[in-house]
Amino acid sequence: MTTFTDEMAKKTTKPSQIFQGKGHPPIQDLGLTLPDTNSIVSVLSHDLRSPLNSIIGFSEILLSERIGKLNPEQKKQMNIILRRGSELLKILDQIVDYCNNISHETEIKKSLLGLVPFLSATVEKLKKHLPEQGTTLVFDPPEDSCLILGDEQKLYQVMEHLIEGGVTLFKSRKIRVHINPILKEKDSRLRDKVRIDLVFTGSWNQKPETLFNWNSAINVPGRVRFSMQLSRLYMKLMEGDLSVSRTKGQIVFHLDLFKEEL
Repeated sequence: MTTFTDEMAKKTTKPSQIFQGKGHPPIQDLGLTLPDTNSIVSVLSHDLRSPLNSIIGFSEILLSERIGKLNPEQKKQMNIILRRGSELLKILDQIVDYCNNISHETEIKKSLLGLVPFLSATVEKLKKHLPEQGTTLVFDPPEDSCLILGDEQKLYQVMEHLIEGGVTLFKSRKIRVHINPILKEKDSRLRDKVRIDLVFTGSWNQKPETLFNWNSAINVPGRVRFSMQLSRLYMKLMEGDLSVSRTKGQIVFHLDLFKEEL
């Protein structure tokens, strides 16, 4: 017995002429020249960033009360608008940067950095972005410093992403930053590395590595998942590594970078 499907199959000369259950033929058969994802993001990022900057700027002006007093409820709502607008702008910047890195349009600017001065300055900056109550950030500097090879801006962003994500996920009340040397392997020709540990008090009921698996970290907010992916990408571009481990009551991010001679 011949079915309707059989008859249609005989009359169809190209597989692409059969719609694939979504109401249209395959995109590649439409004869259109479509822009790639990177081009779209590059062009639209300006159109998205401009209104966001306006929202953030006007929010800051209103909160400064230079044009009139605000009552407590108005201040609360304006702070929410300012915080959400800033979060959206940061996500947009991350997406643009990710696309630029993937398409090799962003150059990693590696230079020699004094590790202790860098971490001291970074921790002081990041303290300003912590929740106002309940979370402390502490740096335990060693007696001796060393030089590392890395991109100062990218490394700062990695620490910012990890600390913001860790506070969101682990509800940590204390974050410690400290430096650990990494012993050479058996091959003495290998360069020394140094490890920056970000230690969060708190708990995590999933395997730590799922934080870096885009498809597995289903209970992690999308913006946190993306910032984790971006952080690992930055570390790899700096010839370093980013990993995470868990012990009782602690989650630790490990940032490994090459150590340079003073």
